[in-house]
Amino acid sequence: MAWKQADEMLRSQLEAALSDEDYEVQKMYGLHLYSVNETIFAGIGEDTLFLRLDDDTVSQFESEYGYIRTYEPEEGSVLAGFYKVPDNIIAREPDLMRIIRAAYGYAAADADE
Repeated sequence: MAWKQADEMLRSQLEAALSDEDYEVQKMYGLHLYSVNETIFAGIGEDTLFLRLDDDTVSQFESEYGYIRTYEPEEGSVLAGFYKVPDNIIAREPDLMRIIRAAYGYAAADADE
């Protein structure tokens, strides 16, 4: 199976949102995985951005944008705690930056415990 590379525009947007933060990037099977203190908080696979989000952040964005699906790396295989960022959020840069920063903050706080 040939792996497609992560979308460059999504990578640029994610990295711009995190320009003042410390994080690590791992490349695996065409995915770019972003972590803080060894806790993964974001990933990009092909044209999909997925984030590790807390329940309050999910509820907040769902009230603004509608249902946010859990991330399934393969159909029927849910990655617990991770959500696929829908196109209507990706299209609104301020909200995209906000949800990326929320994912980073959640992972950074979790890693500190």
